Amino acid sequence: METYVVKDGDSPDAIAQKYGFKEWKLIYEHPDNGALRATRGANEIKADDRVLIPDLPENQVSAGGPQSLIATSGKPLVLPPVHFDAHMHIMSGNCTPMPAIVQMMADKGMGAVIDTGTSRTTVNRLGWWVARVPFGLAPEIGDLSHRTTLRIGQEAVRLNDSLVVDEIKVMSHGMGGASTYEIPATFRSYPSTKGHYEARKSYLGMSVVLTMDMDYCHLDGYQGEPVYSTESTEDGPRITYRWRTDSHKQGEKIVASSSEVDLHETWTRQMLHTARAAAENPFRLLPMYHFEPRRYIKSAKKEAPFSKVVTASQAAPFLGFKMYSPQGYMPVERHSKVKGVLSWFFGECEKKDIPIMTHCTPAGFYTHERRFYLDNEPDEAIRKDAKYAPDKDKLAAADKAIQQARDHLKEVEDSWVKRNIPLNVRRAKGAIEDAIEAREAVLNPGRMRYFYENYVHPEAWRPLLKSHPKLRLCLAHFASDGTFWNWRKGLTVTTDAQKIGYDKSWIVSIIELCKEYENFYTDISYLDLMDGEKWKLLAEILQKHPWMLKKVMFGTDWYMITAEPVAYADWYSRTLRGLEFIQKQLPTQVNLFTQFATVNPTRFYRLMEVAPKMKEGLKTLQGNLSIKGAPVDLLEDNFTTLMRLQSPLEQLDKAGGLASGPIHYTASSKPK
Repeated sequence: METYVVKDGDSPDAIAQKYGFKEWKLIYEHPDNGALRATRGANEIKADDRVLIPDLPENQVSAGGPQSLIATSGKPLVLPPVHFDAHMHIMSGNCTPMPAIVQMMADKGMGAVIDTGTSRTTVNRLGWWVARVPFGLAPEIGDLSHRTTLRIGQEAVRLNDSLVVDEIKVMSHGMGGASTYEIPATFRSYPSTKGHYEARKSYLGMSVVLTMDMDYCHLDGYQGEPVYSTESTEDGPRITYRWRTDSHKQGEKIVASSSEVDLHETWTRQMLHTARAAAENPFRLLPMYHFEPRRYIKSAKKEAPFSKVVTASQAAPFLGFKMYSPQGYMPVERHSKVKGVLSWFFGECEKKDIPIMTHCTPAGFYTHERRFYLDNEPDEAIRKDAKYAPDKDKLAAADKAIQQARDHLKEVEDSWVKRNIPLNVRRAKGAIEDAIEAREAVLNPGRMRYFYENYVHPEAWRPLLKSHPKLRLCLAHFASDGTFWNWRKGLTVTTDAQKIGYDKSWIVSIIELCKEYENFYTDISYLDLMDGEKWKLLAEILQKHPWMLKKVMFGTDWYMITAEPVAYADWYSRTLRGLEFIQKQLPTQVNLFTQFATVNPTRFYRLMEVAPKMKEGLKTLQGNLSIKGAPVDLLEDNFTTLMRLQSPLEQLDKAGGLASGPIHYTASSKPK
């Protein structure tokens, strides 16, 4: 039961509708509203009146959900139609520095298409044209990534709304004839989410927006230096960066295309767009503030990000912190300049109970210089660990090949005849480059293993959790490497898709940490449960390790999934289908979508505790951005709908914390 304070413009019927009651008298005549009845008539209310909102009677609810699940108490769980995409993105692809893009393309075998001389305009055009390939055969990410963060955020809300909207299509019969047909809404098609569809007048799809500060994602970030440098010239500002080919040298200075000044979306620009997207779509887009520790090496303002993040006692518009250690820093740092910043940061997060979401899979975005980090490891014993060393015979052969290629070039240059044969010198120089690349290929397995084990692997986070056992941390993606998620081999796989072997399974490490630490979670973003029947391994995990039912969150990792390519609604469909297959195999009957997409995210992000202060922070943000009209009303309505989760979640906690039994959803007749 909660108390509602009447505002100017409220009517009795509007309050009833807001809370899902058929009529006002069910609230007005409730025994707890005796004080209200003593001062107000049956249809009278005034601003600042306090109205006690009783729990909704069962005969008022809109039925939905998996009716095959039978609650032991026989009493249905009554929920508002609220769910969370607990891991997604809206940041523009233009946030990514060009050297990182060049290296990503090289890793994908597209180095001949995009190199250090390519402009961002060309990259964006290429992505746009590739997305035009018909029949869903090509990645669609290029059709989104060139947009601004604000525009991508607007598209995210539209797509989320479409989950409960039936689509009407027109089919032409020729000669001017046509007929219409209906494509059912995604949530209408699955028992686990049908209740959301039936209660769609109050539907509230909330997306946790993970921002990305990429300005320091290179080796010199350890010195507090950003990837880009801006220089003033007679023709205006220009952007430069270094292209490193040696572990201990900065490398060649590259002058970026003149359009980079206008097109590159810096961290500051991304924040402006993200803040506006959150303010215009309150409690639809819940942003996480990215903490990049190397940004604060040369700044005394490492405390500043905490003023952006909400706590139970501090109003702010950001829900927590996003981190991305694959950009080039360790969870427990050994580089002194970063160590102090991170140690302080994690201590503050634990003390203030602020959630942290971080990447944890061998796939995804990585610093373009990760192969150089081993040579810069401060601990000599780790740097010389035999497991990171290359095969001696292969390295010797590679060194010999380089020397032979250099000797051949000298021979060509010293011979007038050979030197003047067309392309002879160019071929000889190319042979040297090829030999150097071959040597790199011998070194890279050890370099990459070092980087993944010390910067990304779940075990790299274990020492941090030992010193900060209450830290609220989610290692995202549940190690969603396709090689790990082979249900036939179970949890025995320790080699990833890049054929890099590890001492311990990533998945097993996450399962152990979820059991050992109360506030440790994972999510299934970018984990396609239907691909290769990965759902079978998740079913096995949930059966053998039942604590994982309370530690897994649903997330899409949109718009990154469009690189597969998989559309937003299709990803939901594939996930829902997999979760419903799993439900049938569990000894405890649980609505897994409700558990993973409502219950667990609410707990991890401690939303019931911080939502009132987040509302204050968003209201202030709307004022600062001069946002008026519908978004201001949505702030009130969406907050009210969200807080209706409080009572049923308390019931769940008392009953063991699992969303079992028949689930009903309440709807307001007031349109959103």
